[in-house]
Amino acid sequence: MAKAKKEVAVEEEDKVVLIKPDLEKYTAGISASGKRTQHCGDHVAETLNGMSVEECEVIAGRIVPEYVDGKYSHLNVGMQRMNIANRLRGAVAAMEKEEEGAGVAKFDKAAAAGVKARDKRTAEAEKAKAEAAKEKKEKAAEKAKAEAAKEKAAAKKAA
Repeated sequence: MAKAKKEVAVEEEDKVVLIKPDLEKYTAGISASGKRTQHCGDHVAETLNGMSVEECEVIAGRIVPEYVDGKYSHLNVGMQRMNIANRLRGAVAAMEKEEEGAGVAKFDKAAAAGVKARDKRTAEAEKAKAEAAKEKKEKAAEKAKAEAAKEKAAAKKAA
């Protein structure tokens, strides 16, 4: 695994250090809130893409030994989600060492309900977005039609 390229800038007075990680090794994803995010692109990350912290905790409770819900609740949502995903990734890797394919199979089974809920949520969001775009287009067409009628009436009045 290649080390991340770092760009470091140090100012003498304030002692500010700026580190820029190599973002090319990450895959674009989406968070549960719908915002853009990035992840490592492995099977666990792809499966959890778009899931909430609560959905990830349910999966972790099923396959991570001695996992306690709310363990990372003192962290912000993104950090909670990242830590749970790392624990899941570790549990899957440990199961894979014992028997090839076992960890992924158990993870996929545990994640099935969350994946279904996420896919339903995504489909509903896309449908709502399409309907909103359609309404916006219809309103714009109505406005253009009204403007054209207004201009025609003004031209007729001027003539």
